[in-house]
Amino acid sequence: MSAAAAGGAPGPAQVGGHARVLMSGQQMLRQILVKFLGVDDTNYDQEPIPSSLQWAGVDTWDKLCELTEEDVQQLMYYGHRVVMQPQDRAVEIKLSLYCKRQLLTLLACYHNACRERKARVNFLSLGVASFREYASTRYDPTKKIEPWHTVKKEDQTELAYWKRGTRASASDFKELRDDRLFFKWKEGFLASLHAGGLQHVIDAKYTPLNPILYEQQ
Repeated sequence: MSAAAAGGAPGPAQVGGHARVLMSGQQMLRQILVKFLGVDDTNYDQEPIPSSLQWAGVDTWDKLCELTEEDVQQLMYYGHRVVMQPQDRAVEIKLSLYCKRQLLTLLACYHNACRERKARVNFLSLGVASFREYASTRYDPTKKIEPWHTVKKEDQTELAYWKRGTRASASDFKELRDDRLFFKWKEGFLASLHAGGLQHVIDAKYTPLNPILYEQQ
């Protein structure tokens, strides 16, 4: 009898015969902060970085990835309660410069990894050594963090060159004027697409990695 039939809690999802435990966005955020930024897992809720994110309503990894540099600069948290007459109150403390720099380095590394792979990555799969190498040798704090899915200036330049070098004209498709030549042209067209790895251009179900650049092209 299964656990569900016996009235117990359902087990993990089965994928290909193997158990797959789904991780929530909150769990992923916690594991990433502990793994890469050295946040104390045993005292997690009292640590400055998690406390400031909770205060700002950022409780999942996806929400953290949406933050801008300006958002990070405004992070703060409630510190220890102090005695104030006639009543106690909590003190709002701005997140330290070091903690802000840690978060910005984390975000920059994530967007860089996604941009290099041209897709979202599972950041937990990245090694700590790779993160530290990026932080110490590749991260430039003077440059603004650009989300990985946005079109960079060099992409816009390439697009401009492509537009200048491409002029669509009906005279380029004389074969299509004769129905007898259409199927021969179609076979050649499809063969050219497959040879160039561009068959996704005619795939209605294709999801582009960079939607903005794909739409412009």
